[in-house]
Amino acid sequence: MKEIALNTLLTDLEPLMLEVKVVTGGYLTEVQTLVCQRLERLGVATGNQPLEFYCTEQDHVLAFHFARRLDLQKSICAIDYFPQHSPKEVSKVSDKMLEAVRKHPVFTKKALKNNA
Repeated sequence: MKEIALNTLLTDLEPLMLEVKVVTGGYLTEVQTLVCQRLERLGVATGNQPLEFYCTEQDHVLAFHFARRLDLQKSICAIDYFPQHSPKEVSKVSDKMLEAVRKHPVFTKKALKNNA
């Protein structure tokens, strides 16, 4: 069984994966383990959001937030799970994720000034 968790490379993901264990933990989701019979890629977020969306066999949405590592490969840095949203509601999930990322201290102007 394939496992997807934090630090998984995006190159390790496929458009359709069968029998997958997903360890969530992100901006809006506590750490939990999901066993999915099917995980299918829905697409990427519009704009500059580094997000990929997948859905389970139950039509629950997962958002994989990714970032570049020091070796410039893209890896997952947060996985959020949205069982209350269907694949048709990806734009709502994207909006929730954008709001959560904006609230994260790393992305505030004050934090950016302190790091400069």
